[in-house]
Amino acid sequence: MELARDPNTEILIKFDDVDSFKVLINLINDIFNSQSLFWIFNDKFVKFHDRIDNKKTDNYLDIDCRFKTHKLTKYKFKSKFDIYVLQLELNKLIKSIKNYNSKKGDTITISRNKKTIKIYKNNSYYDLIAEKEFTEDFEIFVPFEYQSYPFKPVAVVNISYFCDICKEYLRSEYDSIPVYVYANTVALVFKTDSNKSSTIRLFGENIDINQTPQWKCAISTQILYKLSKIEKLCPNGNVRIYMELKNKQISLPMRITLSIGDMGVVDFYLKTKLINDK
Repeated sequence: MELARDPNTEILIKFDDVDSFKVLINLINDIFNSQSLFWIFNDKFVKFHDRIDNKKTDNYLDIDCRFKTHKLTKYKFKSKFDIYVLQLELNKLIKSIKNYNSKKGDTITISRNKKTIKIYKNNSYYDLIAEKEFTEDFEIFVPFEYQSYPFKPVAVVNISYFCDICKEYLRSEYDSIPVYVYANTVALVFKTDSNKSSTIRLFGENIDINQTPQWKCAISTQILYKLSKIEKLCPNGNVRIYMELKNKQISLPMRITLSIGDMGVVDFYLKTKLINDK
């Protein structure tokens, strides 16, 4: 869709949790290797979305990050339209906030006024990033709806354990791996080559894996490995895993949800492909 733009839009967003914000932005750069991020603002939320594709296996990984405006120290949005999209160059943003430190009481404020983006360290003007105009059609990311979200994840897993398991798949010689979905468990089947027996890694309750799963799907090995880096976002915290079938025919993406400090929530969506044993 073509997005209407109000050139006089005013935006101000302040982050007190500088360390969590820096970890998030650096993680996005590390995993997605993006040139820029499209930030979406309105009077109720701030969010951004990004995607990487594994063309070899036709799989993808989406990130959808939402900040709770009522949790931010300051937030201002003034525009003729309900939504404003701001494109910020990621490398310049990382460079600008490199020396910010929560222990020193630093805060980050990003403001827009008449096409000028200013970044403030505490209350002092620190840097300037020119807004990039974009003319291509822009689609706001709308993920599938999960009936189980947010109260009934199929598994809640310590993030350190989750990342350790994801790291194992760097050694896999397979482009994709089978996933067995049970009522309260996700089982990942790990193989190093076709001559060795399979190893099962469980997220959720310990179960007898000889039970018949509710369904099976496949996910990208390399994209799963990329998720091994997310521990920095909430050390010692948990991730919530949601998996569902739509109309008993489509396996929705594996949805992995975690918190960013007290500021907001990040959802990772890892594409799945339904496995039919018939």
